[in-house]
Amino acid sequence: MEYSAGLGLAALTLQTGDGDAVDWGYRSLRRMPEQFIAPLPPLADGAYVLSWRAMAGDGHLMTAEIAFVLAAGDAG
Repeated sequence: MEYSAGLGLAALTLQTGDGDAVDWGYRSLRRMPEQFIAPLPPLADGAYVLSWRAMAGDGHLMTAEIAFVLAAGDAG
């Protein structure tokens, strides 16, 4: 993710498509730089949703979700 100014990351969660939480050891930061990297753990094939919530310096709360699917291709 890339932002034009630093902001506080309030939450970053990863869930399966069924809504089960994925424990990946992520710990929230009080402030983050313009670029932020949170490496994902090894994941099995399936659907996932990465949700984030951040607070701007003016107190504005921003939220979003990124849905994605992992599927191993058949090389045969």
